[in-house]
Amino acid sequence: MGDGITTHRSIARTTKKPHDWTAQITHGQPNPQYHPGDASLVDGVRGDVDWRKGEWTGIQGQDLVVELRPARVKRLKELQLKVTLLKDIKSWIALPDSVQLWVVLDDGTEWLAAESAWAEAKTDEPSYIASWTTSYRAETAREGRIAALRFRFSNPGVLPEWHPGAGGETFIFIDELELSTK
Repeated sequence: MGDGITTHRSIARTTKKPHDWTAQITHGQPNPQYHPGDASLVDGVRGDVDWRKGEWTGIQGQDLVVELRPARVKRLKELQLKVTLLKDIKSWIALPDSVQLWVVLDDGTEWLAAESAWAEAKTDEPSYIASWTTSYRAETAREGRIAALRFRFSNPGVLPEWHPGAGGETFIFIDELELSTK
């Protein structure tokens, strides 16, 4: 094994992705300093409130669009979805003004399936991890043939006057897009 001075042993731990869906950022340019890769959005590893650990994807001053796609078109009856975001306003990280879920079918048809807004997007409060949970239920067999799920996050704009960085562009930090299917 070694004497601890002249040799060493490394141990690697891996994470098995919890499903066969992939993520791709289709709008918004991640800041290179805060971009562990699109796959990190669906790897099952959750970011910590200490965003310096590197699990979060950060987009500054732009809206963000992320598409989740299954390995092949899925026929699903119901989906449960959860989006994890970070708010650390002192570090310029705000919640989005709003989030939308668009469903894209295998024939190219798409529609808005759910949306929500955050009134506290840029308020002064301690750092925390926020989540948005929603579900989608196919009413017909056609509506169950999902080719993609598209999430749109609206950037909340510049930092307010009370902030030391007033007028600077806010970040949106996102880590995990979780889904379970039926």
